[in-house]
Amino acid sequence: MTDVHSDPWHRLAEEIENACAEFNRDRIDGRQKPFPFPVDAARRLLLVLREARRPLPTFDIVTDGPEWRLMLLWRRLGGEASVTVSRGDVIDVRIALKGRVLVETHGVGYPDFDPQPLLEALDHFTALK
Repeated sequence: MTDVHSDPWHRLAEEIENACAEFNRDRIDGRQKPFPFPVDAARRLLLVLREARRPLPTFDIVTDGPEWRLMLLWRRLGGEASVTVSRGDVIDVRIALKGRVLVETHGVGYPDFDPQPLLEALDHFTALK
């Protein structure tokens, strides 16, 4: 039986949770209000991606003033795919190749999130090999 903690998807979920906590510790130390990162939503999204056997993404936390985004990123062959979990558990998907947008969807929120457009978009992206 495989140790669940050795699973790369589980490790990624832990890294995201730790990064969000660290980000907010720094904000609190600077007497700023912490961001309500939707870590549970990110974990649910990672589970969908894992079960669909998608490639493991990297992640980034991006802030622009009062706005913030938790981004899952895929890059290959001059292309980039990103899935963003942001305020209100909103999911944005953007996939581009060499600056040309191939797929872009916005505002798909939880709990009614339908992963199919996301999975089809990532299929389209991974087919660029």
